[in-house]
Amino acid sequence: TRRLPAIEALGSATVLAMDKTGTLTENRMSVAILDTGSTRVDLGDDNLPVLGEDLRRLLAVAEAACELEAFDPMERAIQSAARQYASSELADRERSSLIQEYDLLPDFPAVTHIWRHSAQPALRVAMKGAPEAVLSACRIDEAARQALLRRVDELAHDGLRVLAIAGGQFEGEALPEGPRSFHLELLGLLSLRDPVRKSVPAALAEFRRAGIRVIMITGDHPQTARSVARAVGLDGAGVTVGAELATASEEELRRLASKSSVFARTTPEQKLR
Repeated sequence: TRRLPAIEALGSATVLAMDKTGTLTENRMSVAILDTGSTRVDLGDDNLPVLGEDLRRLLAVAEAACELEAFDPMERAIQSAARQYASSELADRERSSLIQEYDLLPDFPAVTHIWRHSAQPALRVAMKGAPEAVLSACRIDEAARQALLRRVDELAHDGLRVLAIAGGQFEGEALPEGPRSFHLELLGLLSLRDPVRKSVPAALAEFRRAGIRVIMITGDHPQTARSVARAVGLDGAGVTVGAELATASEEELRRLASKSSVFARTTPEQKLR
């Protein structure tokens, strides 16, 4: 701190707003659960069997939707798991080149990569992201969609970050402008574990004793946010989702901010607001 008034300003703080990943949690991720709908495995299981073809494909497509030189802890965890459990599928993709990337969008939180294989005319599409976004690009009926969202809730309830993974092929002459135009096959769910920092519960208790209200603002699933909130001592806090913030007036936003201590599925713009 270079100026004393900064300390004085901190002394009058009444609310502390923080992100979840890397602040409340260690940002030391590992792939925990793979779920194709028909098969679910825990990669932390000491008696883990050899993964079937469907699970290996799930991991390989998730890896294909990561940056080539990943720096994000989540993508590094996916790449590490893919190298360990789906090495044969990765070896096949090494004969491909990445020709197009569709980055995350505020209204479509998913990453899509397009690959050209040296021995195949059709392009390969790999997508990973928020289940709600990925589902909108998949061929899936309403009953199957609801079943998958229930599985998402189960995994998120345990504090896991849940991604949906989809893949497919594209044979058109020109790639679409956005990722929503693809019609992909839903391959399943990939969940990551990110431990809560051991020092956080005591720190938040100290804030409360000092009369400082703590709120958490995250882009993660509401159930994931709720689970982490319980773990750090924000239990019982109401959860407000980004969709509510998107349509809220300034007056409504003030009301939501005054009653809720956890905000989930928020965009960067909503966090700033």
